[in-house]
Amino acid sequence: MLLGGNGGVTISEQYIDSGLAALIVAVVPIYIVLLGGPRDGAPAGANHVDGACRGFVGVGILFGPGLHLHSSGGRNPAIGISILLVTSFIWSAGSLYSRAAKHAASPFLTAAQQMICGGILLLLAGVVTGELPRFHPGSVPCYRLAHLFIS
Repeated sequence: MLLGGNGGVTISEQYIDSGLAALIVAVVPIYIVLLGGPRDGAPAGANHVDGACRGFVGVGILFGPGLHLHSSGGRNPAIGISILLVTSFIWSAGSLYSRAAKHAASPFLTAAQQMICGGILLLLAGVVTGELPRFHPGSVPCYRLAHLFIS
């Protein structure tokens, strides 16, 4: 969930602005309705599907007028939007899976396990894709703040 969801958002923002990314991520609840259906486990009914379709149209109306799908400055918004739609789907499926999955007794431990595993996977993905040479610890705000207190 964290590798596909957060990693995908990071990659997509190389192609689109963060405001547009935030707007597109608004499809997550729509995906959850379509994938999960009502809470009683029954498939999504006609009203749910109709509401989800209206939600997709609403998101489209919000970002459609200002969207230029042609490449400009090395950025291609269509690629970023596609990545976000897929990663939003992955996040939604992971959210639904986590409802039924066995968790640790403590919700804090569960969250910590998810964050640690997600962070390790994202770190490995960054190393595999060649991001390590471009990493500069001094550009991380927490590093600079800690450096002020140590100096």
